[in-house]
Amino acid sequence: KDNRASPSKVQAVLWTYAVVFAIGSMLLLGKSFNCPPEADPEHKCVAQKNKLAEAFEGFLEQGLQAEYLVLLGFPAAALVASKAITTGKVADGEIEKLENPAAAEASLGDRIAELASDDSGDTDLGDFQYLLFNLIAIGWFFFEFLPRPEEGLPDIPDTLVALTGVSAALYVSKKVAERQKPVITS
Repeated sequence: KDNRASPSKVQAVLWTYAVVFAIGSMLLLGKSFNCPPEADPEHKCVAQKNKLAEAFEGFLEQGLQAEYLVLLGFPAAALVASKAITTGKVADGEIEKLENPAAAEASLGDRIAELASDDSGDTDLGDFQYLLFNLIAIGWFFFEFLPRPEEGLPDIPDTLVALTGVSAALYVSKKVAERQKPVITS
């Protein structure tokens, strides 16, 4: 309603796109790696194509690692929970979300800043941590995956997974505790 960027939606979308990108890359590169049809089976591009195809096949056989289920599930759960909590609080009059048509015209920089700030534009520690820890984990994911897609989805360190999960829990807890600030009207 207030046309602000949603940290929980962004986290869910980022992790979904990251995992889809990696799986799609393994599939497409393993099927269509740029090797001439007459290439010798010992040629480097054929070996690379075969490794990528094996990585995708391995993914299909083993399934998604548990850490990816957490990295996809926590942001999705935080999204649903925060939306339900905020919608309920607005309906009960506990908090107020004002329509802000100007927010739809905001610059990209302003939209990014909204991901780490509260409704009044002040930096919000919970939103900031949620965004930052997920960006660090996604950055780590891409730095590990992009140079070696033939190795499949990288194992993400438990510490990074825990930081994203704790920040998601903090984000939702903050929504539960959120109350309208008192306002002096006269």
